[in-house]
Amino acid sequence: MKFSIPNFEKNRILVIGDIILDNYWYGITEKISKEAPIPTVNIKSRLSKLGGAANVAVNASRLGARVFLIGLVGNDESSEIVKSELVRLKILFDLIVLPNYSTVTKFRIFSKNQQIARMDFEEKIKEKCSEYVSYILEKVKKRISFAQVIVLSDYGKGALYETSKIIDLARNYKIPVLVDPYGKNFEKYKESTMLTPNLDEFELVVGKCSNNSEMEKKGFEMIRSLSLESILITLSEKGILLLSDKKHKLYLPSFARNVKNVTGAGDTMIATLAVAFSSSELSLDQSCFLSNIAASIVVEKENTSDVSIEELKRRFYERSCRFFGILREDQIKNTVNICKFLKEKIVMVVGYLDEIHLTYVRYLNRARNFGDRLIVAINIDTSIERLKLKNTFYSTENTMEILLQLKSVDWIIPFKEKNPENIVRKIKPDVFIATKICSSWIENIFRYVGEVKILNFKDNRFYDENAKIV
Repeated sequence: MKFSIPNFEKNRILVIGDIILDNYWYGITEKISKEAPIPTVNIKSRLSKLGGAANVAVNASRLGARVFLIGLVGNDESSEIVKSELVRLKILFDLIVLPNYSTVTKFRIFSKNQQIARMDFEEKIKEKCSEYVSYILEKVKKRISFAQVIVLSDYGKGALYETSKIIDLARNYKIPVLVDPYGKNFEKYKESTMLTPNLDEFELVVGKCSNNSEMEKKGFEMIRSLSLESILITLSEKGILLLSDKKHKLYLPSFARNVKNVTGAGDTMIATLAVAFSSSELSLDQSCFLSNIAASIVVEKENTSDVSIEELKRRFYERSCRFFGILREDQIKNTVNICKFLKEKIVMVVGYLDEIHLTYVRYLNRARNFGDRLIVAINIDTSIERLKLKNTFYSTENTMEILLQLKSVDWIIPFKEKNPENIVRKIKPDVFIATKICSSWIENIFRYVGEVKILNFKDNRFYDENAKIV
């Protein structure tokens, strides 16, 4: 069965961590202040968004899951805005209100779509002199039976000093704990299920990684030393890397098109991961795939934002329909990996740069019927030498672009070797479609493919291996 997005309405996520209120003020700059050489901004509109752990809760809720949020706020106007938004979004919450504490609040001032200033109002709670530590743990004990997955969203503001006790409690209830970490001390996250650092956060702990091999080695060492099940490292525009305690590794490319703002992308990533992870229908790899798609959506938005289930399904459909087009050889592995997550059957044919006629179109349509995805490997050197075409209409680029307009074709892979054995070995298609034209070398590729189908041309029609018109 093909991989699809299940219904998340019965999934239950408990989010614990630092709550932040993000304010965005937009205005017009028309003059320089008389008091100092700085611009004067005439504010025209204001926007408040939930940030930090609250943003994780929002993202999980928007995907359809039931969410409960635990955190700290002050007895101030910002906390009232936070509570009002949580009520509006139908997110359950049990917040600890500290009388001598200010809710962490950030103000960002924009003029002509440019951020010109940021003001932060926060005070970090001291670890040893706070009574709130026992309060947080009591709230978690009270609400833990609600959770299928727990998310710890650590922004270093003080709500998660007792992380280890929360993790121990979750382990007693056999509830997975996903952690968005902060700072240099990852020991406090020991025995959690998964950490989701970005590359900078990861290297802050393990040191600089000069290449992927070194990053993988240090990642596996961290899994072992902290008794984790897995680590998901976000690599910015390079995508994500998943490492597990079973020595499994997985790279997925970034799907972002036009990056506008990365603020809150980590919140979206771990929220989607938690919701998907709580579903028995999805594997860890598939959960990471969905979280990667969600993050690619949110970075294309302005300000701290979230991703709805409709947006996730739409982008998922787009990614599962066609997400590369003409492939370079270095893109093949990622493409095949994604197809595997989607549980799609890969069909492969070999083509030549030739006039695209009706018979060939029918041939490709028939080939596609044997599976879910069709890859056409184009032998560019052989065809150009054979045809000696001078008309630019039949150039390599134009011909491949024309092929991509066919509904049956998902990807084109150009290659220069005498035969496609090397490409077939990399792809390992479920079905390889061949004609008797290539029967002299087809036996060499049997070890790389699931099955081989023979289609032969005759009188502008083609026949299967049993000589029946198809």
